[in-house]
Amino acid sequence: MKCLPASVNLLATACLSVLFTLAMAACNAPANSAVGSADTDRQALIVLYNAMEGPIWVRQYNWLSNRSLRDWHGVKTRGGRVVELDLRKNNLRGGIPPEIANLPNLARLRLDRNYLSGSIPPEIGNLANLEELILDDNYLSGSIPPEIGNFANLEELILNGNNLSGGIPPEIGNLANLEKLILDGNNLSGSIPPEISNLANLERLGLNDNNLTGGIPPEIGDISNLRILHLDGNNLNGGIPIEIGDISNLRILRLDDNNLSGSIPPEIGNLPNLRLLYLARNNLSGSIPIEISNLSELVELSLFDNNLSGSIPPEIANLSKMRLLYLDGNNLSGSVPSEIRNLSNLWLLQLGGNDLSGCIPSSLRRDLHNYDNAIPFCD
Repeated sequence: MKCLPASVNLLATACLSVLFTLAMAACNAPANSAVGSADTDRQALIVLYNAMEGPIWVRQYNWLSNRSLRDWHGVKTRGGRVVELDLRKNNLRGGIPPEIANLPNLARLRLDRNYLSGSIPPEIGNLANLEELILDDNYLSGSIPPEIGNFANLEELILNGNNLSGGIPPEIGNLANLEKLILDGNNLSGSIPPEISNLANLERLGLNDNNLTGGIPPEIGDISNLRILHLDGNNLNGGIPIEIGDISNLRILRLDDNNLSGSIPPEIGNLPNLRLLYLARNNLSGSIPIEISNLSELVELSLFDNNLSGSIPPEIANLSKMRLLYLDGNNLSGSVPSEIRNLSNLWLLQLGGNDLSGCIPSSLRRDLHNYDNAIPFCD
């Protein structure tokens, strides 16, 4: 075989090197930096206007005009490209068209408190720069598309108050920057995916008022930044995982209106910032753990309509900030501890539907605004 001259080999090597450099530059280019133009953004907005019945919007200033897109109501631009679309509470109707994906620079999308119906288009997952997706209080149906897990920069995902069904896609666990996940008031079913524990930056989780089943995943204790946890109003069963006691930043814990059973884990007493603890309307049994008295910031404690037994621990009087105390509808017995007279901020006390004896310290009579009269005041 005849060999090529050295100069040719050098030229071929140089060409390959240039091609490789160009390919790497293309791979490392910022996402969507060269996708579309201000004109394609304009075309996408026109499609949205027509799909969501723009002529009947409450506010439609400059839409479909030749003015700059930044002059259109609810539109913000940067460098001529659409980065924010805020059409909340604007009488939008119809469905969200798949052409929403043709706004690649979009960082904030707010279409909440309208009359939108139909499903969330899976194409929405192509909005790689999205930081806020807020679609609450509409009539959206169908499932949450797993493509939502593509939002690497998403900080807020708010879809509550719709008619969404199906399960919570485990791909939600990919949203490493998510701070708010609000899905309450839908028809979601199935279990809570353990992948939710990957959301290390999550501060608020609202899954309440759905049809979720299964147990509370113990992995939920890994979400160390969580401040508000709403799982109430579902069909969750099993016990309260002790790992909940690891969420030291938790301020509100609502697990009421489920089918939870077993005892209240004493580890709940490890939540120094907890202000609201709602465990009512479950099948919880056993005694009220003394460790609850460690919750020095607790303002509301709701344990009614369970199967709790034993006596009311006198240590509950250590909760000096307590304002609402619901213990009714259980199997509690013994005397009402006289120490509760130290609850000087208490203004609602419910003890009925138990086997308690004794009386309520008369010093509380003046401050109680709501009392069920099941037990008399001490004379």
